[in-house]
Amino acid sequence: MRKRLPVSTFHSDSDWISAHPEEHQDFESFYRDPSRKTPNASHNTIYIQTIGSFGEAGAQTDQCVEWLREYCQAFFYGLSVKLLPAVTVAETKCSFRVNSDSHNLQILTGDLLQFLRSRKPADAFCIVGITMIDLYPKDSWNFVFEQASLRMGVFSFSRYDDSFDSSSYAGSVTTPPHH
Repeated sequence: MRKRLPVSTFHSDSDWISAHPEEHQDFESFYRDPSRKTPNASHNTIYIQTIGSFGEAGAQTDQCVEWLREYCQAFFYGLSVKLLPAVTVAETKCSFRVNSDSHNLQILTGDLLQFLRSRKPADAFCIVGITMIDLYPKDSWNFVFEQASLRMGVFSFSRYDDSFDSSSYAGSVTTPPHH
């Protein structure tokens, strides 16, 4: 029988856990959690849903999204990864706001998760929305990179865009995004 050593955890004042205390969970309790879902024969596909414009339309954008699909296919070996037909931001019928700091358009993540839930195919293990528009989870928050719920999530690449802080950014209020 192996002896367990105590685990030391260090957090800085800027870490999520410092401002949002959560109950500790080790890997064993996570792994044995009966609510944790694993892929099976009837739920074995990861779906990627692009939302809105990904910059200049055309082959380069399509190539980047296909590269992401191929990477996920390799990383999640044994699962199928498929792209759903792209949707415009307007099709999602999500709530929006203009961020007071960046002055860029943002989409409410809860609305996007609802939209994804309504589009999740029957054989989906999970569905992930990706977008170049900035996200926010509630009015009191400045932004989030992503938000997830059980077997669905949304991720924004907007803040990785070199033009995010300029008027040429696709989500800039001065240059309306192409939906």
